[in-house]
Amino acid sequence: MSGMADRMKAVAAATIGGALALVATLLTWLFYVRYWKYADCIAAAQSSCIVEYPDGSIDNLTGGGFVWGLLAAPFWLAAALFLARVRRA
Repeated sequence: MSGMADRMKAVAAATIGGALALVATLLTWLFYVRYWKYADCIAAAQSSCIVEYPDGSIDNLTGGGFVWGLLAAPFWLAAALFLARVRRA
């Protein structure tokens, strides 16, 4: 009986860890697209960077895009902790 409960806990931890890693990946992608990719332009402008995309749309990027990276970090940590629990099981 205990073996089955441990297996269920491991499956739950793997599922939660995978979901957290998926959210972390999305937030990391947003960090890259909204800040890292244009960090030099944002720094040179000292406030914001106006970017024109190939489809003709225009976007005003600011240093606030850095927040996406700050949001991603705890999700990566939580995902690592849940997936480490699966590894130990």
